[in-house]
Amino acid sequence: MDGIINPMPKSYQFAAFFLVLFGLGLVATLWILTALKNHLLLKEFKIKMPQQALAVFPEVFSAGRTPKKFWFFFSVSAQELLSADPRLNKMRSQFVRMAVASLVAPFLFFLIAAVLTLVIRH
Repeated sequence: MDGIINPMPKSYQFAAFFLVLFGLGLVATLWILTALKNHLLLKEFKIKMPQQALAVFPEVFSAGRTPKKFWFFFSVSAQELLSADPRLNKMRSQFVRMAVASLVAPFLFFLIAAVLTLVIRH
């Protein structure tokens, strides 16, 4: 059997397919929840601190979607401003953790899938 790769058994193929679907679903859910948390944080920020929001971040009240509305909460000025309100500060820290997790999760998932595939194949 030199040079011949044994085909993956059907049960392993199903498990691998299920793992890929589960991982993609998990990553997509995390992305959606992160976007929702960003929306809620932005909305709460505009309601609780309208003057500060306008002074620090003029685009906050624009109707259009812009990446600045996502990246603003990573800035030091946002951290300092939101630390005055415990609820906003907690929402911001949750959002930052979710955003980092949504960047790391796809790489981690595909790394695990690749390792499992190599283990199953050999």
